[in-house]
Amino acid sequence: MLFLLLAHRDLWDIWDQPPAIAYIAPDGRTRHHTFDYLVTFTTGRRWAVMVKPQVRAIRPEFQKELAAIRAGLRKGYADELRLLTDAHFTRDEALNAERLHQFRRNLPAEVLATAYDRLAAATFPTTVGDLVAHLDMGGIGFQAILVGIYDGRLHAETSAEITETTKLSLPANAEDKA
Repeated sequence: MLFLLLAHRDLWDIWDQPPAIAYIAPDGRTRHHTFDYLVTFTTGRRWAVMVKPQVRAIRPEFQKELAAIRAGLRKGYADELRLLTDAHFTRDEALNAERLHQFRRNLPAEVLATAYDRLAAATFPTTVGDLVAHLDMGGIGFQAILVGIYDGRLHAETSAEITETTKLSLPANAEDKA
């Protein structure tokens, strides 16, 4: 789940296991809940993120507890509570996000800049494989393309595994990225 959150283009900060909040449980007692993450975006918007298996999240008793936790959430802590389950993403989306994290960590900025410069001469729509060939950078070209998708320079469907046959286009705001 962390990799999926890290893949958000407008992410500013993620706090793992932030301080607990107090809430009044359905049984009337004061309890405390520690969220999995407190996510802050560049807009200043903050999510208190709870991660649970879907099978647990649909149970009526959990839903009551969730409503109580949501009621105890103060605006100064987060703007909204986000419950994320395994039903919110595909296995391929998680794989793509994990690769993104690895590629961002290991891809030199100058290599990424070179790849982005070469995008200007590419013809779209195309496939990842054809763009890798156009970039003429070998496997590192694939890495730059995947980072470019998540950075908003390229558009591709990310719910399926990104492979050489993945179709690519320029985003609607491509002129803003040039």
